[in-house]
Amino acid sequence: MTKQKVAFIINPISGKKDKKSVKKIIEKYLDKKKFEAVFVQTEYAGHAKELTQQFVNQSFDIVVAVGGDGTVNEVAQNLTHTNTALGIIPAGSGNGLALYLKIPKNIVRAVKFINKAKIVDADYGLLNNQKFFCTCGVGFDALVSADFAEGKIRGFIGYLWAIVREYFQYKPENYRLISKDFDLKFNAFMINFANISQWGFNACIAPDADIHDGLMEITILRKFPFFAAPRLAAQLFLKRISKSRYVNTLTTREVTVICEKEDRFHFDGEPCKMSKEITIKIISNGLKLLKKN
Repeated sequence: MTKQKVAFIINPISGKKDKKSVKKIIEKYLDKKKFEAVFVQTEYAGHAKELTQQFVNQSFDIVVAVGGDGTVNEVAQNLTHTNTALGIIPAGSGNGLALYLKIPKNIVRAVKFINKAKIVDADYGLLNNQKFFCTCGVGFDALVSADFAEGKIRGFIGYLWAIVREYFQYKPENYRLISKDFDLKFNAFMINFANISQWGFNACIAPDADIHDGLMEITILRKFPFFAAPRLAAQLFLKRISKSRYVNTLTTREVTVICEKEDRFHFDGEPCKMSKEITIKIISNGLKLLKKN
C-alpha cells in the first residue's frame, strides 16, 4: 500500500498548550503503515500559508494544522481547489472547526482521529475575496473578535471579558441583506454568516449550518436587554439560539450586505475592515477535509 504524504504545520504560540512534546506524540501514535510524515513550525504571521503552498506544490496528500482557528484558516487558504486535504490537531482557544468535526482536543486522540479519518469534500465561504471556513460576521461579534485579538487574556475567559466590556457601549446598526431568496432590512446587534454551526468553545451560533450543503446560515441578533444575556448564553450552548425572541435566521447561498458605513467584520475570528457593501457566498465542495464517518 502506498503511504500518504502528510505534513504537520505546528504553530508554537497558539493557545495555552506547550507544543514542545507535540511532535514526539504525533510520531508515536501516527499510523506508520498509512502515513509518511514531515514536521515544520511556523515562525511568523502568514508562514503557515506559505508552508502549505510548498506542500501543495510537492503533491502532499494531507496538511495538518496544529494550532487554533487562525492557524487552520491560514493552512486552509491554500488548500482550496487542490488535491491536498486539511487535517486538524486543535491547539488553540476556540477551535471552532475542530469541535464541529468532533476532533478531540487531546493530542493522542486527535492523532488517532487522523488515523481513521477519510478525505471528503467540504464547502468554504468568501467574504468579498477573503476565504473563511467557519463563520464570518459584522457588528458586536466582530468588535469582540478585535478586542480579544488585542487582549492579553486568552481562552474562554478572554472572550467573556471582551463581551462584558463591550456590551454596554455598543450601538446596533442598520443593515440591508439582499439575495435571490430575500431583500430585508434589520437594525442588528450582530449578524453572523455560518458555514459551520459554531464559533468555538461549543458556542453554536447557527445550529443548522452544514459544511456539505452548499448554503450559509445567517443569524441576526437584535439588541437585547442585559437581563436576557444569561438565557441567550444558555440557548447558544444548548444549540437553541434560533429559538430566541431576539433572533432571526435566514438561509441562502450568496448574499450582499449593505452597511450604514464601512464596518468591522471578522472571518474565522480574525478582525478586518470592510466597505459599505459586501458580498458573502458559499463555494460548494471547494475544500478537501479529513473527517470521520
